[in-house]
Amino acid sequence: QRVSKLVWKSMATGDGLQLVRYRPGDGFGGHVDRSGVEDPTSGDIVVTVMVYLNDMEGSEAGGTTSYPMAQPEPVVVRPKLGTAVVWFSCTTEGLTDKLSYHRGRQVLKGEKWILNKFVYGTVDRCSWSPKFPKEIKYVL
Repeated sequence: QRVSKLVWKSMATGDGLQLVRYRPGDGFGGHVDRSGVEDPTSGDIVVTVMVYLNDMEGSEAGGTTSYPMAQPEPVVVRPKLGTAVVWFSCTTEGLTDKLSYHRGRQVLKGEKWILNKFVYGTVDRCSWSPKFPKEIKYVL
């Protein structure tokens, strides 16, 4: 319910929660969370909510998530237990937002655990403007 209020969309409009574990050597290459093909019923991914389920201390652990095209400058997020990162995969015109391009850097030490929620919508659903509480640190 908290996520639903945050992005002004029903959590029923997407996949279930996705639990992901990264071990040393694992990472996820650069991508945008949209296929570019809209299902007539559910649409495509318009919002991603990612929650870190553990801390990864120090640069020797790796496992950061980077958004190299974010504006006004690139963003790198180090996993911290309970931190949620929210980003939109489409522009208000309904196009894929290239600024949401991101990658999971390789884990070097320990494990990285995340929980993802992908929220789906049709192109017309990209044209809304949510208001985020000031305690939200990263909105990409």
